[in-house]
Amino acid sequence: LYSAMRGVLDLADQLIIISTPSVDGASSASTTLDWLSAHGYADLVQRSLTVISGVRETGKMIKVDDIVQHFETRCRGVVVVPFDEHLAAGAEVDLDMMRPKTREAYFHLSALVAEDFARAQQQQGLWTGDGQNPPPQFAPPMPGQQGYPAAAQPMPGQPMPGQQGGPGQPAAGQQVPGQQIPGQQPYAPQQPGPGLPYPQQQPQPQHPGQPQQGQPGQPQPYAQQPYGGQPPYGGYQAAG
Repeated sequence: LYSAMRGVLDLADQLIIISTPSVDGASSASTTLDWLSAHGYADLVQRSLTVISGVRETGKMIKVDDIVQHFETRCRGVVVVPFDEHLAAGAEVDLDMMRPKTREAYFHLSALVAEDFARAQQQQGLWTGDGQNPPPQFAPPMPGQQGYPAAAQPMPGQPMPGQQGGPGQPAAGQQVPGQQIPGQQPYAPQQPGPGLPYPQQQPQPQHPGQPQQGQPGQPQPYAQQPYGGQPPYGGYQAAG
């Protein structure tokens, strides 16, 4: 046995042994099972399936029932596949062109193979019969990655659901600086909003006792104390 086949047998869950309805074919298949049992694969032999393929209904020299009984004592199941002219041609397989009995035999073989899936999953810890450990919902992570991908990740700079935004970050319903509020007319170009300085101009600091200089186009703020001899609101003084 070469190393590649030994590696395949170590990873296999079950085997399908093919036999012809002849003495030589049955003897060869039985010898294969003997060799596997002698080299540490006895459990794999017990889980294997034997397929007796190409059985003709007119053949009377070979008793197929004896061959079936022999392999039933060694394998998990035996399937007899009748001879089919469509399969004997060796061309592309078309289920509609197969004989009904042949097609039914292969469906039965597929069902026997699937019966061992639950045992293999339980052995690998992927499934338990009571439903306590269901199969994984995501594929295993790629090498170098840990865990399964999250369902949804927020964009950078956005708070997680149920958390408050960080300092300087507007909360839900607040206007972002530079963003227009729906339904509000935008300001004219180069015209600042109420109480805002002109672009590229810094507000001048106000010294005690001096009025703050206004900007063109804006109402001039009045100082708290009027100058001497000047009316409070800049109007003409009535004559006495």
